[in-house]
Amino acid sequence: MLTLKEISSLLAPQYIILVAIGLFSSLAIHAGIFPIGSKLVLTLFALIFTISGFNFLNMVEDETLDKINKPNRPIPNKKVDKKVILFLAIAFYIISLSLAYFVSANIFFTIILLAILTIAYTARPFYLKRKIFATPIFGAMFYSIIPFICGFLISNNPFSIIFFVFFSLLIGIIAPIKDIEDQQGEKKFGFKTIPLLIGEKSTLKWIMNSVYLLFVGLTVAIIFSNLNKLFLLPVILSLMLFWALNKKVKIINSNENLIIHSKNVSTYIWYVLLVEIGITITAFYITGVS
Repeated sequence: MLTLKEISSLLAPQYIILVAIGLFSSLAIHAGIFPIGSKLVLTLFALIFTISGFNFLNMVEDETLDKINKPNRPIPNKKVDKKVILFLAIAFYIISLSLAYFVSANIFFTIILLAILTIAYTARPFYLKRKIFATPIFGAMFYSIIPFICGFLISNNPFSIIFFVFFSLLIGIIAPIKDIEDQQGEKKFGFKTIPLLIGEKSTLKWIMNSVYLLFVGLTVAIIFSNLNKLFLLPVILSLMLFWALNKKVKIINSNENLIIHSKNVSTYIWYVLLVEIGITITAFYITGVS
């Protein structure tokens, strides 16, 4: 019998929430409201089922890695048959495409693209996750670019290039911290991730400095564009929160290496969620008073 923690490790709910908030943020920015109805519900669940299928498929394909990195996960721990998880992954992909089909042709083909990208990233013989820039590129695609485009397609309003670039870069920049967590197994199996090539400490410094620069860029874009200047408020609060989070990150020095625990990976994921939620609330407020 699987425990709640083991079920959570299979579903990876933080990533499901991330893709859902990405859709809602896009809708808030493009439409100012959530167009409650079948299009929103079907698109939301199409994204959720695609990411759930990806999470399950990733668990199956990463069995050998997880025996080293995360041996207590249900598959390497023999708590669940990986054939069952693979069957569920395929079922989730089919459900997601079925839901997207009833929204529109654009949403359907966008979800097809997402499904193809997730499979190419994690499934053999493709297994593109081994490549150096795979994590930031595919992370941005899965959790920002595709959800943002879906929100735009539902809203039918002019595309917001500034926030599209910002959200995509934010997730792409932070994504390599996940490779720090998994590098022991990835090194053994010949992965070429950023932390393995430039080191853990350099990766963490690059992430921190890049996020600060990204917010500076967004601030300049808001000031010199026609975006409402109220968006500066969540930007300033996000910068303050990021500074505080970096002070709280727990670091253990071991054999001259910087080891970032899973707890710290989750911290950065929840940070991205808070940034997106802050911008979403601001977009709603601006629409309400305009």
